[in-house]
Amino acid sequence: MLKVTDCMKQKVVYITSEATIREAAELFIQKHIGTLVVVDQGKHLLGLLQLRDIISLAIPDFINLFKKMDFIHDFGVLEQEKPDAATLKKSVKELMSPVVSVEADTGLLHAAALLQEHNLTDMPVTDHEGKLVGLISYTDVGVAMLENWEIHKD
Repeated sequence: MLKVTDCMKQKVVYITSEATIREAAELFIQKHIGTLVVVDQGKHLLGLLQLRDIISLAIPDFINLFKKMDFIHDFGVLEQEKPDAATLKKSVKELMSPVVSVEADTGLLHAAALLQEHNLTDMPVTDHEGKLVGLISYTDVGVAMLENWEIHKD
């Protein structure tokens, strides 16, 4: 049985809950990632911050009304919107989502089910004490499963 530890990333970008939203945004840009794990000083999980959480700060609420209107091809100036300075100074704690994680020795199908159920692209991996040890993505799980299909041997 394949386990999470077989395909997880061990190098994880994380942030503390006291960091600002601006600091989180800078990490998303610098590291070119989609998920930040929020931890305490002992690397115990507190929450998740996804790129879409940050971007949603600048997307107007009415944007969902336009997604079905074919006549709008470009939102132009709306793509340049950004949160105000006060919002960027707020702590990550105010924006993070509850943490969903998996232990390193968990099977891949269980991890895939959690990723799917919680609509996550990445999920933190912990040891038995709840400490951050890695990150697994839907892509990591999918590629590991596809490798068992032996597609490349035909």
